[in-house]
Amino acid sequence: MKNMSLQVKIILVLAITVSIATIILSFVFIRDIKKTALSVMFYKARAIGRMAENARVATGYLNTQNAFNTKRLLKEAQQSLAGITVGSEEFFSKLRQTVFYNTIPVVSAFNAALKGAKESHFQFKPTRFDARNPNYNPVSEVEKDLLRELQSSAAGEVKHVDNKANVFRYMRAVKLTKDCLICHGKTNDDPLRPDTDVDPIGFKKDGKAIGDMHGAFQIVIDLGPLDKQMRSATIMAAVTTIIVILISCGLVVFYLRKTVFKPIETVSKQMFDGADQVSAASNQVSDASQTLSEGSVSQAS
Repeated sequence: MKNMSLQVKIILVLAITVSIATIILSFVFIRDIKKTALSVMFYKARAIGRMAENARVATGYLNTQNAFNTKRLLKEAQQSLAGITVGSEEFFSKLRQTVFYNTIPVVSAFNAALKGAKESHFQFKPTRFDARNPNYNPVSEVEKDLLRELQSSAAGEVKHVDNKANVFRYMRAVKLTKDCLICHGKTNDDPLRPDTDVDPIGFKKDGKAIGDMHGAFQIVIDLGPLDKQMRSATIMAAVTTIIVILISCGLVVFYLRKTVFKPIETVSKQMFDGADQVSAASNQVSDASQTLSEGSVSQAS
């Protein structure tokens, strides 16, 4: 550092300063990009959750108005499922083939959400503890923790970035309405089938009441595309930093040479020229003095 010229020292200090400033700004910029992207994901997931909830409620209402001729559809489904173990894979496979299946409110919500899933890059999954369909049970500890948080909170929704699975998770609580109690209520909540603890297709009722939470609608969004965007932004920030440093150093060198170092060199040259002239004059005076001295000695002798 001691052996460096002033110009090199100035350029080095400038390069370090610009690098630190650009890195900090890049970090803030990239962080804001991710924060904004996650916020967009949250509102997108919330909209999907609300859409699914609206479809569930609307289908439930239509069932209460007998818009689907539910009695006939249920009878057809019961005949198709007769003799099959309730909850088995064969049971669910047969149930999905019935028209009645699509009139179940939660299925209607599922179908409404799935239509846009592929195009919008998300997964829709009804999730609850001890689900009738085992595919809807929470799998990871994150899912279980989110469900527990929903159960103990009045917010009605939770969100979480699952770093292990590299996904964004959103859950919206499903609250039971009156029409839900036919399958999930108590023994006398079905006016057509009083004093029974099983629902119309054979599942044991849950003993719940209006307003109780019955799992959640979960929207899962892959963070892979966002990670790719973040990597591109990081590379762009690094390239920008290098370009800014080179341009800044170039401009400073040009400016310093023109306004500082060149004038200093001119002054230094003038000073050296003046010193040479003074030295030459001193030599002339010395020579003259010596000549006079020699003359004086000659006259004296």
